[in-house]
Amino acid sequence: MKRMFLPPFTAMTVAAAAMALNSPAAAKDENGQNHDLPQVLSKLAECRALADDAERLACYDRESGSLISAADKGEVKVIDKAEAKEMRRSLFGFSLPKIALFGGDEASDDIMQTTITDVSTVNGKYRLTIAEGATWQLTENPYYLRRPKAGDQVEFKKATFGSYFVRINRQTGVKGYRVN
Repeated sequence: MKRMFLPPFTAMTVAAAAMALNSPAAAKDENGQNHDLPQVLSKLAECRALADDAERLACYDRESGSLISAADKGEVKVIDKAEAKEMRRSLFGFSLPKIALFGGDEASDDIMQTTITDVSTVNGKYRLTIAEGATWQLTENPYYLRRPKAGDQVEFKKATFGSYFVRINRQTGVKGYRVN
């Protein structure tokens, strides 16, 4: 049985707060309160409902200060779309729960193309390190597979039972799995 460990998500509690405030998926109850947002964002969103300009501005100042304070303490982390994409790529190959935290779409999460940065062998099988820092192990080294080297292009495509097809420089795919 292979053991895989996920990197810690210490500061990641909220993804893209600005997008969350404008998200159509953010459901509101009859009082206009948004229960899908963390409390610090929900209070900021409530400021929009205030009719009086001075009162609304005071509310925004107060609640944005609370949001910035929470971010400074590490209680809230705001990431943009590019950071979310980078995080998805760094976690490719791990079994993660289906959550919208990283903003990925289903199709793009099945294939990843990148570059090999290092090649070693473990028990006679190639072990690849890729540009994102992840390490992948091939399950076999078939006779037709040209030895991979740093700089080669590699594609990972989801297969069955947690494995992946690994294609190096457009050669026939070989099964493999993510090590770390």
